[in-house]
Amino acid sequence: MKRRYFFAAICVVCTVALAAALFVSCLPMPDMPEFDAERNVDASRGETTFTVASYNVWSGGNTLENEYAIAAQLDDYGVDIAGLQEVDTDDFDRRGGGFTTALTSGSLVNKHFTPTETYAMGDKYGIMTTTSRAIADAQYAMLPYPYPYVSALMEPRMVQRTLIDVDGVRIAFYNTHLDYTGTQVDGRLLRELQVEFIFELMQSDPSPYKVLTGDFNISSFDDLAPFFDSDDYALFINPDNALATFSGDSSFRSIDNIIYTCKTLELTGGEVVETDLSDHYMVTASFKTLA
Repeated sequence: MKRRYFFAAICVVCTVALAAALFVSCLPMPDMPEFDAERNVDASRGETTFTVASYNVWSGGNTLENEYAIAAQLDDYGVDIAGLQEVDTDDFDRRGGGFTTALTSGSLVNKHFTPTETYAMGDKYGIMTTTSRAIADAQYAMLPYPYPYVSALMEPRMVQRTLIDVDGVRIAFYNTHLDYTGTQVDGRLLRELQVEFIFELMQSDPSPYKVLTGDFNISSFDDLAPFFDSDDYALFINPDNALATFSGDSSFRSIDNIIYTCKTLELTGGEVVETDLSDHYMVTASFKTLA
């Protein structure tokens, strides 16, 4: 009798879990605000220097202590603007919460947070841009997604654009985190379609100075073909500088990158900083604007 009751209890739990998963998977897509590529753009040019970072901070597997250490690390390397991925908000109680406060505990106190797993985790998890400079504008767009509804098994992906004033020069700073599943749409990787979407979005942006950071989850540099093949952009991590940015077990480990408009920005330095604060390494790049 006890075994039968135990089996019945397991069946109830599984049924409830399945029903919950089906409910989430059938929810409509979140309403996205219209992206205006020209909103608050200042197309004037000027001369300044700044340093950016791309950093997947591994909130799902990290500690609050490490998030504070990441904020200190960004300051130690003189970062002015950081594109962060896998960020938990303060009220997300995973691992005790407080991660956003930790990540902005240094000089990069201004932030633009965009939720990604809107239904699976509420609005408590996503990507975030932090900066020590003034934010003039912040918006985001949803990347191509393979279903007409939100699936509990695949995270909707976003790209955010933050217009940031650096010594009177406005920088269009993009940040994203692409699909990693290998899902294909009409015979093409979903990740490739997401890259094309971001490329076209940035091409429509009249800002002279544009930078894109992200965990691109690429399996080769071919996944970044629109940027790689364009004369307008350059990749900090590239076949000639194929530094590993991911510490995990992967056949291709150059998955994080910083992409920039090479005709308007001069790359003056950069590095990959290997630490155990996350399962990804911090990528930094320093630029001089070309007037």
